[in-house]
Amino acid sequence: PKNLNFEIIIKVDFDDVETIDYIKNWDNEFENITFIINSRRQGWLNMTDYVENMIDIAKGKWILNVNDDVIFKTQNWNTLLISQLKEFKIYFPKTDGYPQSFPIYPKKLKEILGHISLTNQIDTYLYRLSAATKTEMYINDVYIEHDLDLRDETHADKAQVVTQNFTTRDYHANSPEFKEDIKKINEYLKTI
Repeated sequence: PKNLNFEIIIKVDFDDVETIDYIKNWDNEFENITFIINSRRQGWLNMTDYVENMIDIAKGKWILNVNDDVIFKTQNWNTLLISQLKEFKIYFPKTDGYPQSFPIYPKKLKEILGHISLTNQIDTYLYRLSAATKTEMYINDVYIEHDLDLRDETHADKAQVVTQNFTTRDYHANSPEFKEDIKKINEYLKTI
């Protein structure tokens, strides 16, 4: 249904034929949906660039990143979220497992930092930033289930590829890059 306050950007690998077939007719049913077909495994191998590309396309003020194994358990979750996203904060809906799994953050954050995260573990990075800048906020009346099936062969395949081919650096609380991001956010907070 038409909802001008809500936009969906879906990015899938070109070989995910089942998903592409499933969503290809959505343009007729839903408004404010953008589909991006990407080369194989780009999300796993370079998650930050993958997500930042979608942020650049997004027209709205707020970003919520979810993946294909997420189930929104709260009825009218999008309306509840929209009603609570007021301040420049990094919001965390209630989830099973890791409580900071699906942060909601202002699109402006990428403009301020020049990136959204320095690691592919975007949720962890944003949680650390929000704690350091006192911008974390929990939304307990919206529940998101992370329906991760570790028996899924594609998940195991992707995880193996990441382990074998992807190197990352820990941008911990004492790294100069992390401290610079904290400084940029704090400087912005003084202007609002």
